[in-house]
Amino acid sequence: MTGSLGNRVLVLATLILITGLGATALSVDRAYIERSERATVERLQGHLLLLVAALEEDGHGQLILANPLPEQRFFTSGSGLYAAVRRNDGVDQWRSPSAQGITIRYPVGLGRSEQRAARFLSGQDELQLLSLGIGYGASSEAGPLYTFSVAEDRAPQQAELEAFRRWLWGWFAALAVLLLATQLLALRWLFRPLRNVAQDLQAIQDGWQQQLPDDYPEELRPLVQHINALVAAQQQRLGKTRSTLGDLAHSLKTPLAVLRGTLDEQDAAARRAVSLQQIERMSQLIEYQLQRAATAGHQVLVAPVLIAPAVSRIIDALAKVYRDRHVDCQCQIDEGALFHGDEGDLLELLGNVLDNAYKWCGTRVRITARQHHGLELVIDDDGPGIDDAQRQRVLDRGIRGDASMPGHGLGLAIVAELVAAYHGTLDVGRSEWGGAQLRITIPLHQPAAQS
Repeated sequence: MTGSLGNRVLVLATLILITGLGATALSVDRAYIERSERATVERLQGHLLLLVAALEEDGHGQLILANPLPEQRFFTSGSGLYAAVRRNDGVDQWRSPSAQGITIRYPVGLGRSEQRAARFLSGQDELQLLSLGIGYGASSEAGPLYTFSVAEDRAPQQAELEAFRRWLWGWFAALAVLLLATQLLALRWLFRPLRNVAQDLQAIQDGWQQQLPDDYPEELRPLVQHINALVAAQQQRLGKTRSTLGDLAHSLKTPLAVLRGTLDEQDAAARRAVSLQQIERMSQLIEYQLQRAATAGHQVLVAPVLIAPAVSRIIDALAKVYRDRHVDCQCQIDEGALFHGDEGDLLELLGNVLDNAYKWCGTRVRITARQHHGLELVIDDDGPGIDDAQRQRVLDRGIRGDASMPGHGLGLAIVAELVAAYHGTLDVGRSEWGGAQLRITIPLHQPAAQS
């Protein structure tokens, strides 16, 4: 998935903001409408009660306005407030002067204390109507029933509602713009460290700096540390490759000079012997440098390798190579023991040390692998062992413990290079059987490469 992370966050936050503000505005608008309608009904109820109190029956059974009405709009034509009283048999008893000339369908037939609310159109005006059933007489069962009705024009209420809505949505729109601008500034401020990471990586690519600085926010520090580890590993591998190529070129100078000198040699046999010797020497040098260049060393973002399957593969191969030796190889490997590095490096390391043990042992070889704050490999054999004076020299390239044995003297040197690449240690000692013992320790957490 491509695109700007900042734009995605901005779009998502904007949608959430607009949805939230819109829902809030709609809720406020709905609450205002409901409150306005309740207020209208309560106001009409008040007018009805005043109207009931002001009208009384005369001696002929007619309702007359016995008490003045405090609301003068009932007496002003076209005021928007109207009232009427109808007997439930359909006879009109009283109408407010304000209702003259206005057609209003007043209800009739309501029972005692029955209340009914309705809306209807009168011409172009929408009216809110509230009616109440009232009975006159000595008892609740005696006397005629009347329906008192009060109607009010909703135009002022609608105008007030429209004005409120303009104010509400105007303020919410202004608030949304303000919050969006604030959000945009906040996102730019929050994403500034990521832009700085990109700029620093560009500076590393251009060669102006070696690593990312450590002054980033806490949440980005793990990312910065991993990037620095990757950069350091790449720089280390590049330096190692250059060093290996330089060493190879330097090492080949002497054999090439000797070969050049043999061109003037008159004795063909001597010339051939020297040439073969120097060719063998160059073959050894190239093999060693290639093995050295293939050493990966500690790498980040690489899955650890189980020790037991790798040991099993090496032992199966050596059993075929040394089938005539009938070597008894004992394995004491912790369950789940891991090598945190390249699988090729592990196979190269195990192949060299076990091949060396099989080559020099009597009949027994033992490999032990322990996992505790790192990896410890111990390889014992029951061979002649290595003299104290030779223990350090056998780790140098081209040095063999016994010149009569086949080989180039590179195996343990390659092992030493591999162990050093993983910041480990290689110790040569004597096993409990009297033969050689190689103890390899590789720490779990590799020290950071220096820039």
